[in-house]
Amino acid sequence: MIAIEDFGNFFEAVHGVGKRPFSWQEDLLRHLVNTGTWPEQIVAPTGAGKSSVVEIHIFAVALFAVGAAKRVPRRLAVVVNRRALTDSHAARAARMRCLLEEAPADDSILSRVRDALVGLRVFDAEDRAPLVTATMRGAAATNRTWLNAPEACAVLCMTPAMWASSLLFRSYGASRPARPRLAGMLALDAAVVVDEAHLSRQILVTARRVGQLCAPSAQRLGIPALQTVEMTATPSGDATDIIGVTTESLAHDVRLTARVRAPKSARYVETTKWPTNGKMTKAYRDEFVSRVLAAVEDARELLPEGPRTVGCVLNRVDSAVQVSKALDEQGLNCRLWVGRMRPWDLERMRRDEPGLFDISGAQGVDVLVATKTIEVGVDLDLTHMVTELASASALAQRAGRVNRLGRRDRAWFTVVGPTREAALSKDVLPYRKDDLLAARTWILDRADDGDLSPLAVSEKLKAPPAESPRRLLYQRPEPWDAALWSKTSMRLIVEPELDLWIRDDLDPETGTVGLVLRDLKDLPDATACETLVSEVPPQDREVYPMTLVTARKVVQRLIEGMDHPLGRSVLWRDGAILSQWQTIILEDEGGGKNASRVLRSGDLLILDASVPLLTSGVVTDAGEERGEPVPHGELDGVVDVVTDSDELRRLADLEPDELSDMFPGETVVWPPGWDEEDEPAWMVRRSSVTPDDDSDDRSTWSVSHRVLLADHNAAVAARAEALADGIG
Repeated sequence: MIAIEDFGNFFEAVHGVGKRPFSWQEDLLRHLVNTGTWPEQIVAPTGAGKSSVVEIHIFAVALFAVGAAKRVPRRLAVVVNRRALTDSHAARAARMRCLLEEAPADDSILSRVRDALVGLRVFDAEDRAPLVTATMRGAAATNRTWLNAPEACAVLCMTPAMWASSLLFRSYGASRPARPRLAGMLALDAAVVVDEAHLSRQILVTARRVGQLCAPSAQRLGIPALQTVEMTATPSGDATDIIGVTTESLAHDVRLTARVRAPKSARYVETTKWPTNGKMTKAYRDEFVSRVLAAVEDARELLPEGPRTVGCVLNRVDSAVQVSKALDEQGLNCRLWVGRMRPWDLERMRRDEPGLFDISGAQGVDVLVATKTIEVGVDLDLTHMVTELASASALAQRAGRVNRLGRRDRAWFTVVGPTREAALSKDVLPYRKDDLLAARTWILDRADDGDLSPLAVSEKLKAPPAESPRRLLYQRPEPWDAALWSKTSMRLIVEPELDLWIRDDLDPETGTVGLVLRDLKDLPDATACETLVSEVPPQDREVYPMTLVTARKVVQRLIEGMDHPLGRSVLWRDGAILSQWQTIILEDEGGGKNASRVLRSGDLLILDASVPLLTSGVVTDAGEERGEPVPHGELDGVVDVVTDSDELRRLADLEPDELSDMFPGETVVWPPGWDEEDEPAWMVRRSSVTPDDDSDDRSTWSVSHRVLLADHNAAVAARAEALADGIG
């Protein structure tokens, strides 16, 4: 049995001895348990532990499962407008899942919470995991297994566009018959926490309206309708039900008081070299690097021993890549963290240097170079920071990563920007000129008064000015909109555009394309590459995100190359191979249309890992570094992929029972249509236990035995090729 009084022990079991919840976190749990509803707003300064909503949700559902709480939503979607922060929330949820699954069979608080959550699961279900987690974001291979467990406690980490499109019956990458189930699971028996809600005002309007529209149906079913929580340090003023840090809560929390009063001072460095178009020049880069070097020297003086990493934040990825490379050339030990990193590389960095991503710090790392991914949702404790001028709210968030725990008696937050008299004639992307001018005034005032602590910044007179709205009006969904969107099985003459109900900015959106590196050079031809990728589809952790513009430049550069590395490339679109891709490339060699224009947002380009495309681990149009493919054994459901011709001949000569003895507990897959008299192009060894991810098929098919169309097409293609080769 568990009770609300056990939350402190649960929190400590998750985070370590002595790490108890803050009083405002206990207030939030008490509100949820007593009312069955989440508050409209969670308001807390930077560093106050807002990400703990995951633990609070899990414990509240466990209390409901044992009858110690009112009916609360079983599913929590944590939505944040930063790809890297979505992954950070997902890592937190995955860690919670592992802790619960691995809890010993004793009377510990983790085991009792685990047993309570398992009690919610269907008794004869194939999987009775206590917690279901999922990550859904762009440029990723989406996992929707959580749809098969509507009764489970779930934590879903999603970007605003992915969450809202799924809620409004237009989930990216989902089949038409699967869309209603996605919408229903997010709209009923669910809550959404919009993290850093000042970045997603339209999402708040849409979510709250959907909750209103669903309320009558939810009441008839006896379950909660969608509950929406605005979570930010800079809230809007239209809520009455608010939980967060107050003067009274600070009086009871010494640790939290130290955080929100952590000393840090602002400096504003004026430069005439500020790039008015946002693109970094050599002169501006050199001046910026000199400021970082000075901060590193001060950090070494302040902390002769121990972690003393300095933060360096740029507004654009290409600028961060240039500065990181320049600092490396100065002999500093640097790490780069931007949203366009491959998740697997970030996983390795977290594994090799875990302190770099939390308050413990990383010994020996001089500088962490980052973009706005560092602004929210990460618990860093940097010694100093040097940043480009950004919007005032962005600067306040960045400053929250400096001297986070207040353990040092000084910390510098240096902002590099145009001179105080300089007028900005146009926007400097990704920020608007009016926001930059307001931020310059705000940071100059903070430099004068000398206090940039989270508590001071949260005070009304010192709070950063909000960014100017990117649109005049926000749009709410109406019943007739929902009636149209829900017609998912019909082919509408004009498919509805969801931008009005999803995006804060209606300017043309920058598309994203993913790059995946695989070992393809040993395969005999393009068909073998396509059949292998069909058998082992690209997975989220393999994907390097890049803008559509960069992707087109990369492809054009490869087309013009002498060795034509695109000859063994594969284009993955909407969950399948784009079969015309190779034909388009070959036609283009004769001077036809530009093949790079075929790319569109959401595509994944699979290339051989021998092609140099990276700069400091990020895809650039002039990249000269080679990337390492993700090992086959680290891909879900895959043990190994064999492409070596000698090894393939040896394995192909074995009988099925010999293969079974050699690879116990595994399934061996050969190319479709492979004739045993020929040499196979590849072999895949799969784990016999594979994840259940047939959610879309469950929504589409009622039969249990079938040959998938993609496999059938691949087999026909292989047979046609063999026949064509045979007749010359």
